[in-house]
Amino acid sequence: MFKNKKRIIIIAVIVAIIILVCIVINIYNQKKKEKFIQSETERVLKYTSIEEFKSIEEVFLYLNSEFISIEDSEEENVDYIIKGKLKYNAEYSAKTYYENLIQYSAYVLQYKNFYIVDESKNINIFVLCNSEKETVVTYYINDNERYLEKLQNEQNIGKAEQPEIKSVKVSSEELNQIISNNWKTNDINLGTQDSTYRYYDIYFDEGYEIRKINGKVFNIVFTNKYNKDVLDNIRVKTSKEETMKSLGKPTYESSETWGYKTEKFYIFFSDEQISIYPVIEYSTDKIIEALEDYSKTNDFQKYINTIRTIWQDYDYFESNGNKVILQYTLKGIKFKYDSTAQNGVILYNNYAGLVNKNNTLQNVINNNTLNLPDKMYYENTDLVFESEKTRIATLDDYTQYNNLTTEKILNTSNKYKVNQDSEGKVMFISINKQAPNTELREIADSAVWYDDHTFIYSVSGKGIYMYDVQAQKYTTIVEGNDKYQIKVLTKENELIYDETSIVLEK
Repeated sequence: MFKNKKRIIIIAVIVAIIILVCIVINIYNQKKKEKFIQSETERVLKYTSIEEFKSIEEVFLYLNSEFISIEDSEEENVDYIIKGKLKYNAEYSAKTYYENLIQYSAYVLQYKNFYIVDESKNINIFVLCNSEKETVVTYYINDNERYLEKLQNEQNIGKAEQPEIKSVKVSSEELNQIISNNWKTNDINLGTQDSTYRYYDIYFDEGYEIRKINGKVFNIVFTNKYNKDVLDNIRVKTSKEETMKSLGKPTYESSETWGYKTEKFYIFFSDEQISIYPVIEYSTDKIIEALEDYSKTNDFQKYINTIRTIWQDYDYFESNGNKVILQYTLKGIKFKYDSTAQNGVILYNNYAGLVNKNNTLQNVINNNTLNLPDKMYYENTDLVFESEKTRIATLDDYTQYNNLTTEKILNTSNKYKVNQDSEGKVMFISINKQAPNTELREIADSAVWYDDHTFIYSVSGKGIYMYDVQAQKYTTIVEGNDKYQIKVLTKENELIYDETSIVLEK
């Protein structure tokens, strides 16, 4: 009897030890797994581009969601079925999350068709892709095509408001003449144009810069050199408080700019600038015809070319592979076709045209039973205001700071800073606004400052040239078929390039 009890106790102890060891091992493995997941999550969260994702597991980690499995699909025209637990329900507030989930997953699956299933939330997402063009064609959430975009349209349209139209008196003689001339500058004496810079004609001494598109003024900016009233008792240097006393609370406002809409133009105020955009009238009949034709043929390039032919006054156009953005700021419409979910026609609240043959955007806003056509989206903001904010955000720094050498430009000037755009165009910025900004007419392969206002640059296979930024005059130093890679300009004015040199005359 005693021996049996002892045996039972020993067995119980052994079992307890085994259970304890199993628990310890399980806790250890669990912590090891959690540590690994945490380490992987920290690694993946450092990703800054879609090209860094290598697997669906990484996509779910990045989006703080739980990945369960991925398997081949037996369903026709569907390649994969992904199961997991998503972070959010399919609601408008989670739109960015779902857009990223769809785009990142499509990328790592090489744009094959797939399902994402979350059984706990009863969510089923089907993503239809074009593997040849590497794009997401469309998606369905619980059988509703582009469900999130439709939610967004409903919310944005529900918040749509028409801006107050201000009544103002224009005092600027130049602005009055431009308005009277239907925003054309022909036959108007605007003074002396000193240069062209970033699409703007610069009238430096007169104090304004004008960007024209298709023969008409798109934007006129009055600078701090314009010492006359633009509106009645309002000039560039008038404070915001004084401006608001005359015009009231701003209709448009951000940290950098504020503005109003009048019957004939928008007016925005910022640090030492007044920016004017025209309010224009236009017909959208042919645009809707082109849109309907595109929905039938799906010939994207023909569609965009047709739009550009009908409306030649676009202010922004980007075409790069499968990405196309065509923007008409003054008309409040953007055509955007890329790999993002919001892919199609984007309307802004300054759009004053048709959405189909029978209805305008205003009809849709006023009538709860009407919806926008597929792949047409509404943004509850003014595209002119958005463009002005972008313009302000990209203004040059006119101080001496950040005046640095580059791989191509070997030294600096005390009077000008140099910027290069994405295409390599060289632009000269006058430090402390002492002179007009200007641009180089060619793409420079290498360059060096001869003095504070004389810029020497080379064009491979063409020659070496001198540009007087102050006088805006070009001089040829040498021409031919050589590489012309400038290496240094010595104190003795010896310009060394390639395997040779030339002494420059003072």
